[in-house]
Amino acid sequence: MTMRDPYAVLGVAPGAPDTEVKAAWRRLVLESHPDKAQSRGASAVDAAEAATKRINEAYAEVRRRRAQAAGKRSTGTAYDRTAAPPMSAGDAMHRARAALDFAESLVERWQRHVSAVRQSLQDAQRAAQTAIDRGEELAQLRARCAVAKETIEAAAVQEVAVTVLTNGAGQGADASWAKYRDWGLPIARHQVVSSRDALEAALPEVVGSRHVASLGPMARQLGIAGELTFAADPDLFERADCFAFLGSAGWDEALQARLESALSRGDVDLLVGNPDISAPLGGAFSAEPGYWTLRAMQATGVRPHWYGKPYPDAFDLVLARLESTQGRSFDRHRVAMVGDSLHTDILGARAAGLQAVLLTGYGLFSDGGAHDTIRACGIVPDWIVATL
Repeated sequence: MTMRDPYAVLGVAPGAPDTEVKAAWRRLVLESHPDKAQSRGASAVDAAEAATKRINEAYAEVRRRRAQAAGKRSTGTAYDRTAAPPMSAGDAMHRARAALDFAESLVERWQRHVSAVRQSLQDAQRAAQTAIDRGEELAQLRARCAVAKETIEAAAVQEVAVTVLTNGAGQGADASWAKYRDWGLPIARHQVVSSRDALEAALPEVVGSRHVASLGPMARQLGIAGELTFAADPDLFERADCFAFLGSAGWDEALQARLESALSRGDVDLLVGNPDISAPLGGAFSAEPGYWTLRAMQATGVRPHWYGKPYPDAFDLVLARLESTQGRSFDRHRVAMVGDSLHTDILGARAAGLQAVLLTGYGLFSDGGAHDTIRACGIVPDWIVATL
């Protein structure tokens, strides 16, 4: 079916400025929102949904044409969902285990990017900071933030709740929220949930009266009674019988060897607040707690307690936060997880019963390879988009 003239749908002239087009789109979306048709019955809701879909498609087409005319390109394609049947809880756990196996196979590939980190993570961070300070990368960051800001604002207009779920456990949700605010994103504190939140919520049941050591030389300590820290307890590896791995900044081979020695004693628990294997860092990739934990598993046979994406605690925490702040329940199938990682964002969303949207405009798949990796690991998103 041929799309109607998008400008006619929005009621604006082809030469109208972007601000006028955007204002018209927002006004029409509000006027035709399905929630306003609830009282008029199912047929009215269906008609409102169709109208909203038509308006959004028209606005997207106008933006696409204008971006193309300016020499830019931003497209999204629906992924074939026939290859992604619903998963049972057993299937989800099988996928989770398969994802860990697949993550291990990625270590060799990522080691090319993190060799400098393995020798000296602090040197790599200083080099990354220098790269971030370059004007070109700052411009890219500003551009991404502008897109994110517009997306969040558009969601607010359509009364779509937005929550950020991050695996950044080193400093926690407060630090992540401050960073987003510095970037100019319209995010409130209650809209940010971190994997550290899930770990801290589980501490009373998992830890009990054990001696807990928070790991991560630059990580913020947990603040629990009797906690062992790098600053105050140089012999924490010998004294602790439970480790909470929060952040890898400052982590090195010497610390890894001490951790593996401690875990080899047996009857020692390892809680991991960031399951990520690696993350983009200044044009390279960092080695995250998930990477070091996989090495510890291989060396000692320890079975860690994982918190954060793709594990269910973090997603349950997000849904609970949404219901608390929005004052209503949410149908999981109408909640979408948007992220750039198959083995954390997309796998976690599928296992939690959410819609899954894979971003490929930056991160691991910025140079391509998303479809090949999907076929290799079997973790299938509902949608693939370059950017929002």
